[in-house]
Amino acid sequence: MKTLLIPTIIKSVFRKIYKGIFSAHQSIIAIACMIMFLNPANVFAQTVLTGTVTSSKGEILTGVNIHVIGTKTGTTSDSTGNYKLMLPAKENMINFSLIGYKTQQLKPGSSPVFNVILDPAGHVLTEVVITSGLATSIKRSNAANAIVSLSAARLTGTTTPSTVDAAFSGKIVGATITQMSGAPGGGVSMQLRGISSITSSSQPLFIMDGVILNNSSFDAGRGTNAFTGANSISKGQDNLANRLADINAADIESVEVLKGSSAAAIYGTLANAGVVIITTKKGFNGPTKINFTQDIAAISATKLLPYGSWDEDKIKAFYSDPAQQASEIAAYQQAKSAGQIYNYPKEIYGRTALGTYSQLGLSGGSENTRFYISGGYNHEDGLTKNTGFKRATVRANINHNVNDRWDVQFNSNYINNVTDRGWENNDNNGVDIGTNLTSLPSYAQIHRLADGTYPVNPYYAENPFHVIDAFINRETTNRFIESFTTNYSIVKNDHHQLKASFQGGLDYLLTEAKLYAPDDAQSQINAISGYPGASRFTNDRSINTNFQLALVNTLEGKDFTNKTSAGLVRFNQNLVVNAVQGEGLEMGQMNPVNAAVRSNYSYSQQIINTGAFLQHELNWKDRVIATAALRIDKNTTNTSYNSFYPFPKGAVAVNLTKFDFWKTDAINQLKLRAAYGQTGGPAAFGSNFSQLNPTVYNNNLGLTAPITIGNDKIKYEIASEIEYGADMGFFNNAITLEVTLYDKKVKNLLQPFTLAPSVGYSGITGYPIGDLQNKGLEISLGATPVNRPDFRWNTILNYWFNRSKITRLIIPPSAAGPNLGALYGFNELRVGQSPTEFVGTPLKPDGTLTKYGDAQPKFQMTSYNKIDFLKHFEFSFLLHWNFRSYVSNFTRFQLDQGGQSPDWMVPTHLDGSGNIMPGPAIPTGLARQIGLNAGYFIESASYLKLREAALNYSFSKEHLQRLFGNAVKGLKVGVSGNNLFTITKYTGLDPEVSAFGQTSVGSNYDIVSAPYTKRFLFHLGVEF
Repeated sequence: MKTLLIPTIIKSVFRKIYKGIFSAHQSIIAIACMIMFLNPANVFAQTVLTGTVTSSKGEILTGVNIHVIGTKTGTTSDSTGNYKLMLPAKENMINFSLIGYKTQQLKPGSSPVFNVILDPAGHVLTEVVITSGLATSIKRSNAANAIVSLSAARLTGTTTPSTVDAAFSGKIVGATITQMSGAPGGGVSMQLRGISSITSSSQPLFIMDGVILNNSSFDAGRGTNAFTGANSISKGQDNLANRLADINAADIESVEVLKGSSAAAIYGTLANAGVVIITTKKGFNGPTKINFTQDIAAISATKLLPYGSWDEDKIKAFYSDPAQQASEIAAYQQAKSAGQIYNYPKEIYGRTALGTYSQLGLSGGSENTRFYISGGYNHEDGLTKNTGFKRATVRANINHNVNDRWDVQFNSNYINNVTDRGWENNDNNGVDIGTNLTSLPSYAQIHRLADGTYPVNPYYAENPFHVIDAFINRETTNRFIESFTTNYSIVKNDHHQLKASFQGGLDYLLTEAKLYAPDDAQSQINAISGYPGASRFTNDRSINTNFQLALVNTLEGKDFTNKTSAGLVRFNQNLVVNAVQGEGLEMGQMNPVNAAVRSNYSYSQQIINTGAFLQHELNWKDRVIATAALRIDKNTTNTSYNSFYPFPKGAVAVNLTKFDFWKTDAINQLKLRAAYGQTGGPAAFGSNFSQLNPTVYNNNLGLTAPITIGNDKIKYEIASEIEYGADMGFFNNAITLEVTLYDKKVKNLLQPFTLAPSVGYSGITGYPIGDLQNKGLEISLGATPVNRPDFRWNTILNYWFNRSKITRLIIPPSAAGPNLGALYGFNELRVGQSPTEFVGTPLKPDGTLTKYGDAQPKFQMTSYNKIDFLKHFEFSFLLHWNFRSYVSNFTRFQLDQGGQSPDWMVPTHLDGSGNIMPGPAIPTGLARQIGLNAGYFIESASYLKLREAALNYSFSKEHLQRLFGNAVKGLKVGVSGNNLFTITKYTGLDPEVSAFGQTSVGSNYDIVSAPYTKRFLFHLGVEF
């Protein structure tokens, strides 16, 4: 009777999940039935081992994984570093591991007390990571893929980041991470191992505590004709932030990055661009610990917009009309005599802004219930007045063991985010501040007048001071991220474990955007519509839900471990966008409903992805570890949305040093590994059907045929990757080396397809036009060059590159992504050529455009160093070298056009081919505008950046005892900074720039972005 009930219950739960019906009370009843009909586990003779785990600096280590090798017995150290382990009577080795520290395998003596000290590790090869499956984990030493693991110390330990996406920069080998602008509130593009699509996203899948996160960038409508009019090319020009900026980095415990299809295949159609798995902090058994941190930052621009000097000679050279020359010279002389020559970029962007970052965390619990509760508040002022970023977060993570078989976990996170982004980036109506500054001479008089009005800017379309004081571009987000996980061990002993696992997640967010331009603004008075005064309210409501039910069966033999996992998954995406825009507002009115001309916009989408997975792992004495897996998915963006598509995976890792024949003590680890996997990229929503257009005829509603039609045979973009490499450890991992080669091929790239006019339609929204290949190399070297009690130096050196090329194309060569024209360069789709390579004028003899350079760098290299000295001091820094990536610097053209280029007056002339040559004929700033060479604007964006640096001092326990008694357990003070310096020949504001947001191709344009910032921080951390 007992043996029949359990399979029946599990089968019933699987069937209900598969049909998409998830009922909480049914799950609880099922689990309760399992408990009622299970026999208790056998109890073996055991002894109790206790102890404390600390670092080599004497710090208490919480959450250390402690495991009796060869058994299922294990525990973790509590909030005071103490542990209690039921040790079998026979002699055993015990494994102590914690991310960021060297793993120790030790044999306790006869004493019941066994204290352990763990040394920090610059780069370790043995920690536990999430890599083997959706419901399983594996030791890093047994993994067949190169997986980046970032501990909290690596992510935020050097300095407090503005946003979590910014904290990733320079820390993920194999990633190209680009900050899209310097506007407050984040905005980062991340690509893992190159691009994985031409028109769809190449951003990885982000998962936090089992919840699939929404990392979209919502369009507020800033680029509509009522405001900047910039959306004719790309909505990415709206200076958007992605929603990963909502996450509080201080709550993160660890990050795992699955960079390619071979590692991420088990995630199927969601993982064509890789997966980033975020795990937040949790509580531990022991007294409640209270941690409070406070950082105060001074924020300033790394570089200001170039601002050329003016004199009478330059005015004569810039203006060709004699009357205008005389008028401008008179204005210049009057301003000079009155002492009213201004550096407007410095005046507008040159202030030092203030940032504050506060975090309070409580953690603790009992043996059965642990908790982590936190609250955080960040407030950063922008470089311009009335801009900034404010985020408040509250988190509660609860872990509870119902009994020794059943555990549950609740994670709850609320976020309130308010961002005033300002008015920057591309602009066709002359509204944005930077665009106006490119044409504003230093002798212009545009400051606010005593009567509160603003003078007309005669040199462009708007007065930037009026924009700063009166325009609004605000985005408010309220977000809830909730997850629930429960595990039940149906069978649990040293040799066999059968576990049922359920996980559910919810990501709900509501973003409310508000745009406003007053009716007396210069650009509004001259508005094309004829209705000055505009506002727009936009609501973006997104709900992501995901569910997973799995069974994991583990069999432990003398030599072999077999682990089989199988399960069902479902992911729902729902998005509803509603916007109302008004033009023709009376003074003081901001509600678009009260405008003379109103327009409404509404959009909704629902995408459902359903799948199942099966995976088997075979481990032979940690010597050979093989994995085979299959994920099948169906997605509503496919035409055949009831058809499942398979995504296989296979991997093998061989630890040569585990074999008996290995006798070389100097090399303590040598692992050879290879992996293969497939993932899919779904088509954009709506690509699989033709959307009819509503119309009104004779007061009757009707529908008309669309201009473009859907593809009734559309399928996934499929990425297939093979990865192989070697991991080595020398002198007990004092030196580690990880080398990886990969080859990723993406088939059936989807892109809009142009049809012949005779067909009756202009094109197809999504059609498979070709294939793409990414190949690359990744090297990671870790070492501890010095390891003494009073001085320890850990270092990590990373090197990587990626090469992309189009391998098949069924259409003629064409522009890829946004295109500003051949004079400024664009990316091109051409067989044998990288889709991110810039081409432009002049034409070569064969009729093709000149190649200038790739937006993807030739290589990247980072160096992270952490030095502990004099027992209590810690110095760390991160250097990042990006070599030969290229950017189209359209800002240079705008500066030339406005006479603001620093070299505008340098004499030069043009040869017969339109190339600039030294000589006295015309100014350089004019020559670049009339020349024929895109090389004037496509620049090398190589750089060396000091991304992070910090110096901290930790007070000793003895010192704290004398000062505070037992009230304070830890105290750390320090100073830090990020983006402290950049060495580059790039003439723009910053070589890391992406005017078109997170687009896969055509993003590396510089179009007068907001200045980038550097931050100096003072840090205080207290533990009670």
